[in-house]
Amino acid sequence: MKTGGGISETWLTPDCPALAITQINMEEGSKRVREQDAWARGVFPAAHERLRKALPRCPPVLPLSLSSTP
Repeated sequence: MKTGGGISETWLTPDCPALAITQINMEEGSKRVREQDAWARGVFPAAHERLRKALPRCPPVLPLSLSSTP
């Protein structure tokens, strides 16, 4: 673990309460990531489809040239 510009290590025994708390927090964080990923897999395709359907109704946008100056 890097803290304050230095490197420190923490050694915990298997029966240490701090280790149990760390493991629980890591498992909960992993669970949240899996839940968010599953949610995003359902939401983003639907949003993409709505944008794709709305595209024909939008006016065309001319590309900007990077070499021209106003």
